[in-house]
Amino acid sequence: MLSILFLLISCTDNNSAPVNAEKSVEIEDSDSKKKTKFAKDVRNIGPEKPKAQFAIEEAHNKIIEADENNMIGYWVGEFGHNKINIALSEVGEGKASGHSVCAGNYRLIKGSEKEIESHVFDYVMNEPGDHKHDGKFEFRINLNEGTLTGNWTPFNEKNNSRKEFVLRKQKFEYKDHVGEYPQASQKVLKDADVENLNGEELRIMRNEIYARHGYSFKNKEIRMHFEKQDWYIPVAVDIRKDLKDAEVENIELIYEYESYYEEYYDDFGR
Repeated sequence: MLSILFLLISCTDNNSAPVNAEKSVEIEDSDSKKKTKFAKDVRNIGPEKPKAQFAIEEAHNKIIEADENNMIGYWVGEFGHNKINIALSEVGEGKASGHSVCAGNYRLIKGSEKEIESHVFDYVMNEPGDHKHDGKFEFRINLNEGTLTGNWTPFNEKNNSRKEFVLRKQKFEYKDHVGEYPQASQKVLKDADVENLNGEELRIMRNEIYARHGYSFKNKEIRMHFEKQDWYIPVAVDIRKDLKDAEVENIELIYEYESYYEEYYDDFGR
């Protein structure tokens, strides 16, 4: 079963202590499947917000202030078996910087920009190189066509493969009406709203709350589900501060029913 707390598997310091963990309940870490005690309000638990999320938010402020008709922004699309978001936050004078978010991972990218013709630019941008899956991005942005087309080459070819991609610019906005169960972000749910759902339906309902805020899932199964949705853009690695009060209450309620369903699955007859 996936966790009520996706945030513990993002780019965080594993040695950090939980914050304000009073009135704890027992829940499950989605990747490790280990039981851990946490406070009910998921906004106030777990490690401190990771440095990666601070960098993402700083870049986001630059992106929303930029002209929508230039290169700065979120470029989103298929990247191998995953969906990637290449966020360009600074361009000009032959230089470019930004980051990528893919499969729950944030990677800084920096490099060069070269104008080929009017509204067409070439980029060569490198990841830091301190991770075994880092590599080099080479791509062309054609503003006339609205495309970012290129390839990624790993620095270390062991267990990595070259990838080609075609991305399109997308504007990220939190929307509470998208998904199969938008009510989980629109109002405080009652027992009657969830008691007839099976385990899989409950899991999707709960994780949709995170997905609407642009959380980039590390868990492969749930990530693959949301990356098929047109409305989903992987933007962040920690969205705790963005959760609404109703969403926090609903996460707790849904998880309680998930736990009950798992324990008494055979009695449900489905």
